[in-house]
Amino acid sequence: MHRLGGRIILLSSDAVEAPFSNLSGFITTDLLIMAIKCPKASSEERKATNTKLASLLAAFMVVARDDIGIHPAVRGAEITKKPWWQLWA
Repeated sequence: MHRLGGRIILLSSDAVEAPFSNLSGFITTDLLIMAIKCPKASSEERKATNTKLASLLAAFMVVARDDIGIHPAVRGAEITKKPWWQLWA
């Protein structure tokens, strides 16, 4: 994540940096803590973590794709309602 973060800072616009920081911060703290938690996390806790990860990833992907001009901008509540694989649909 550190090398990828450095590349994003150098090569992308400022709009991409904040969603990536949110995503990488979540992965390196909350998700990592849940992965090494003993005893294992409950299914509800895993589901909530996966939902948050999906929303952070979707927000990052929308901004990143807007930055390189892959699709028209999608804004607002639509980002959190659609899964990342349906963003261009």
